[in-house]
Amino acid sequence: MQWDMFESQAGTMPLAKPVVAELLTNMSKDEITNLAKNVAKTAVQDILVVMKGKIDLDSFLSWFETLMKKAFIEINHTVENNGNTHGYIVKHNLGENWALLVKNLLQIIFNDMLGISIDIISLSNTILVFQFESNDDQGHL
Repeated sequence: MQWDMFESQAGTMPLAKPVVAELLTNMSKDEITNLAKNVAKTAVQDILVVMKGKIDLDSFLSWFETLMKKAFIEINHTVENNGNTHGYIVKHNLGENWALLVKNLLQIIFNDMLGISIDIISLSNTILVFQFESNDDQGHL
């Protein structure tokens, strides 16, 4: 699916990486957490409904991977354990606050919306690593 054809309907807009990094750098950890809980969660829900018509694991991961690639953020997805264990390495170079925002958003999406436990393995100024276990009932992968 061509996600970019829905950008205006979903309320998204392109923003330069240095601008995003600078905006987030000036925010406190509490502000980042509140941004994820109060704004980003609803925005992602709206985007998925507009673009996919539903919120499930497949639609979220498709959107997330596309978003990262469009922003020229390197993302690597590995699958192990007969397709049940999924790992992601996201090389972003956008600072710790960006990683914290994405970490909080991932935890909200996976835990609260999808009912899937997610393990954040590493978080730094340049990298975010996470993994989760999936099965056929959680969205077709």
